[in-house]
Amino acid sequence: MFEQRIQKWEKTDEEGRYVLYKMQASVRFEHNLALIYAVEEANRLNLPLRVLYTLYTDFPDANKRHFQFLCEGLMDFACKAAKEGYEFRIEVNPSEARLAHYLNHAVLIVLDKGYLRIERKWLDDMLYSSNKTIVQVEDNLLVPVQTASDKMEWAARTFRPKVMQHFDDFIGDIQYIRPDELVNKIGFTLGKIDDLLEYFLEKYHGEELPAVAIRGGETLGMERWKEFLATKFKTYAEDRNDPSLHGSSGISPYLHFGQVSPLQLLKEMYVFLYEQEDKEAYEHSKEVLIEQLIVRRELAHNFIWYNPLYDNYEGLPAWCKDTLDKHGRDERPYIYELNQLEAAETHDPYWNRAMQEMITTGTMENTMRMYWGKKIMEWTSGMQEAYRRMLYLNNKYFLDGRDANSYTGVGWCFGLHDRPWGERAVFGTVRYMNADGLKRKYEIDAY
Repeated sequence: MFEQRIQKWEKTDEEGRYVLYKMQASVRFEHNLALIYAVEEANRLNLPLRVLYTLYTDFPDANKRHFQFLCEGLMDFACKAAKEGYEFRIEVNPSEARLAHYLNHAVLIVLDKGYLRIERKWLDDMLYSSNKTIVQVEDNLLVPVQTASDKMEWAARTFRPKVMQHFDDFIGDIQYIRPDELVNKIGFTLGKIDDLLEYFLEKYHGEELPAVAIRGGETLGMERWKEFLATKFKTYAEDRNDPSLHGSSGISPYLHFGQVSPLQLLKEMYVFLYEQEDKEAYEHSKEVLIEQLIVRRELAHNFIWYNPLYDNYEGLPAWCKDTLDKHGRDERPYIYELNQLEAAETHDPYWNRAMQEMITTGTMENTMRMYWGKKIMEWTSGMQEAYRRMLYLNNKYFLDGRDANSYTGVGWCFGLHDRPWGERAVFGTVRYMNADGLKRKYEIDAY
């Protein structure tokens, strides 16, 4: 179903010296369907391939923590590209004229697909300013977002049958692993990329955050995934919600930066299962993993694709805003200022531990993400302010912040993709969570 991933805008100017792959959302070498397409076209036209990445220091809400992880991924790609004889360039904050230079000398421009507002603007700007044929390849979802559904879905229960009816069709795309060998090889000096990225990180004067242990790049991402399959996959269905067990895969930062592909992850899962003698022991975990990786993740992309207010309180469903506004003046048991939250200085040791995990590691166990968000709602005087605080902290500290899953996760705390529950103070009919529930269900003190 590769062809259904392709969107093409035909233009008149067919002159050029190379095929340009403007890489942005898919910073990886394997299972990069845009790169595979670009190599095929370069070989067909008997032209060299140029790969370009534009690095913008003013990317919304990005800071040095995010750029460090991204640059590690870019260096990993550069090492693999160098071995294949690709020409790979990185431009930091290129001017319009500089970017136009790359576009104007290409016979064809190939893009990977982004879903955020700024990524869609980049595409619109390019379509407006360039007279070159542009091809966009959607390769960070199993099922292309507009194939799965033509509207914003209400919940997983409405989205699941729509996306899963296409599962068997698109799973075949896991066969596309590596590009063909490039005929016209040019190459580049790997040291120049290394020096550029090192210089960029040295001179970047954005907000400093504590360094995190997790490192970026396709190679390390796939190592982490294979370790998860070998050590945690069998009990994933039972363990993933218990914060004390750390049963999740930890792969979301790599998905966020496009350093691994969901196709890549699924392929490795099926290869792993094929090699197991007790396949039935993995069946439940396989179903849960597909639910999380495909249904829930692609529902999040459905939300940000069809909702222009995906990062705004006003973008929430009407029933959520109505019930929260109705209880807007309810008395809160505690009120904290943003600086107190950011310093993890609340009365709740479990919430404080979650906030500390977020600050020091750039990640958080999934159950605690939900609990963390619910308590910010409870401890803030107004829901719109609670939403702003949650999004600010989410985007600042999480490696996978500023992402479809992050925006949807914040929205879920306020009722997005959920249903009304029993009415109570502060939350109205939006789902509530408390520490007693954590104690009852999990070994939360071990967390």
